[in-house]
Amino acid sequence: HVFGEAGCTTVRFNFRSGVGSGKSSVEDVKAVASWLTRPRTAPEAGGRIIASKVLIVGYSYGSLIGAAAAEDIPEALGYAMIGPPLDYGWALYMFNAANLRAKAANSAGKPKLLLVGTNDQFCSMKS
Repeated sequence: HVFGEAGCTTVRFNFRSGVGSGKSSVEDVKAVASWLTRPRTAPEAGGRIIASKVLIVGYSYGSLIGAAAAEDIPEALGYAMIGPPLDYGWALYMFNAANLRAKAANSAGKPKLLLVGTNDQFCSMKS
């Protein structure tokens, strides 16, 4: 509600697939960002876009997915990872967590926010 009151458009969606390497989930994030930022083709829309920039915020499983997708989204201002399951990424992303972390790190020049609890059982402070 806060973002809406500030004039921001927000999107919440479900990934198409379950647990896997995360590749299709990254594609889902990129597709949503594209949908938000591409010109509308309907004649009554007049080529308008919903958003010119996107901020990607993900929680748990979606946090690393969103961060990895940010590398390939030119309109991404940055990303926020809330409670990323870094200690269990090997299982959640079928041994592909290192690749997803590398993609997230490659989003040079984009601000990054990492929120981790001090007693989070899925992401320890040493991670």
